[in-house]
Amino acid sequence: TMKMLLTGEPINAEYAKKDKAKIQFARISKFGLMELSRQKLKSSIIQNNYENCPTCDATGQIKSLSTLAISLLRIIEEESMNAKEKQTVYLPVRLATFLLNEKKDTIQNIESRHKVEIKIVPDPELDNSSYEIDNEGLSESELTIAFVTWTASMVYLIFLLVNSLMTSCSVADMEEKSI
Repeated sequence: TMKMLLTGEPINAEYAKKDKAKIQFARISKFGLMELSRQKLKSSIIQNNYENCPTCDATGQIKSLSTLAISLLRIIEEESMNAKEKQTVYLPVRLATFLLNEKKDTIQNIESRHKVEIKIVPDPELDNSSYEIDNEGLSESELTIAFVTWTASMVYLIFLLVNSLMTSCSVADMEEKSI
């Protein structure tokens, strides 16, 4: 009948039964529009089988190395205002290497302005964006242990990099052969 065609409800109800989601229909307005709301009843397979990345909080983006370095230099400068003589900064290996190689002048500038000795110590156990600042400073023996730990972590990182490159090359070779 004409009323069924105008409301559209029986036709849409058939399609709604096939859909796994909960669907609600509103009547057709005087402008000829029908409001439809659809609600998922179960979470998706991806939500059930995967976790959010702890580094980026599931945004898919993390701060660049230079951005982390700049924000950390600001924190180091603030902390050096309160430090007495020595300040030891524990950083992830990648960030510590960047600061020691690329921002050495800035660190020396902070040291001279605030009359504080700043020691950057790479710590392989820290996450990408975390850090620890010790305003008491390290003894020479502790620095030696930290340097040995840093060297061992760099060797391990190089091993992992070479291993992953070899694995990715072998997978790529197998894919080429199969095509």
